[in-house]
Amino acid sequence: MSNSVSLLAIVALVLVWAGCVWILRPLQSRRNLQRQFRAAIEPDGPFVQCKVRFAPDEGSTPCIAKATRAGLYMVSPKETLAKRSWLSYSVYYLTEPVLIPWSVLKYQRSIYPLWGGIKFDVPSAKATFYIRRKLAIELLRQGGQPIP
Repeated sequence: MSNSVSLLAIVALVLVWAGCVWILRPLQSRRNLQRQFRAAIEPDGPFVQCKVRFAPDEGSTPCIAKATRAGLYMVSPKETLAKRSWLSYSVYYLTEPVLIPWSVLKYQRSIYPLWGGIKFDVPSAKATFYIRRKLAIELLRQGGQPIP
């Protein structure tokens, strides 16, 4: 009896640990971007309001974005950050501004899960995100990048 209880406790502990890792996994790509590509200054000019979907999230991240010759700048708007609550578990935020250089950013037409979008990959940060095609094309043109 004691052995079966110990075995069940170990299995339950492993399942709880795996569940925590699985739940916190979506947060990692945003954290990696914010750690590796923290923006020092905010670029001048108008920003594009968009919702960025980070893989494998179910929800989207509200952002303001601007493309420059240096790269793609993104951050969640201050107004949105001020309104957030711990109850909004399905909405994720970029709390620190990021400037991702074009040299590390790979992009292509998205097939799945966002058919009408552009898929952006940052292999060094193990991050993938999607932006709707119309807004992505506008950002790529701002940054002087070819359209896929």
